[in-house]
Amino acid sequence: MEASRFQWDDYEHGLTDLDGLKDTLAFTQSDHSTLIERVTSRSSSSPPR
Repeated sequence: MEASRFQWDDYEHGLTDLDGLKDTLAFTQSDHSTLIERVTSRSSSSPPR
């Protein structure tokens, strides 16, 4: 796991930056059906080996 899940100016290894976070928050508030499908498919899949 990365030290921070957020990308900072001097740390580019995180999963998202501020624009990506804003996009994700907007998506979670506007497309509930797709959000539920994505969360359930990821949580019910087999873990990587």
